[in-house]
Amino acid sequence: MRLSLYVACLAFACATAPTTALAAAVTPESADSLFQRKEWTAARAAYQALTRREPQNARFWYRLGHAQYSLERYRDAVDAWTRSEAIGHNPTVMYNLGVGYALLGDKTQAFEWLDKA
Repeated sequence: MRLSLYVACLAFACATAPTTALAAAVTPESADSLFQRKEWTAARAAYQALTRREPQNARFWYRLGHAQYSLERYRDAVDAWTRSEAIGHNPTVMYNLGVGYALLGDKTQAFEWLDKA
């Protein structure tokens, strides 16, 4: 719990001052730990910080999307997975995009992404 609060506060600080040393304090390992423990709010904040730092990292975008999905923020999940798919063209991400669009009620996009997967 303490790590979650720390990362969430740190990510907020990074969002308001992304060029400071605070942005470097979120590590992939700390984000992965939050993800594995299913601490979605804190994981979301951590992966947001990581995607700002490494915008071409498909895995960070994927995990950000999964955290968003787990928080029922489906539009945000689709946006993150779209970034991940554009970088890595991963069939799992394509499948998740299909699910995300289905949850948003967009059958056309849902089937398009499921077919691509």
